[in-house]
Amino acid sequence: MSPIFSEALDAYVAKVQERVSGVIRLKLFKGDCRVVGRKSPFALYDHALATYDAGDAFDHGAAVGFIKIFGLPSETAARKA
Repeated sequence: MSPIFSEALDAYVAKVQERVSGVIRLKLFKGDCRVVGRKSPFALYDHALATYDAGDAFDHGAAVGFIKIFGLPSETAARKA
């Protein structure tokens, strides 16, 4: 690898890793490793958007549109068959 490419790659990795921080909990068992928890000040996860509980913040109407768009290739293939 050329020195210029190596420097550019190092700079890229350093830039994209700026917001990578936090804690990860792992479970190790018989040669297996699983992530069982994660926490970061930059996390995008929001419990209110990820659940269908009474107090959630997710617009349930958006799911209908997503399902329709996501299913278009299957619907088109079924029509062609």
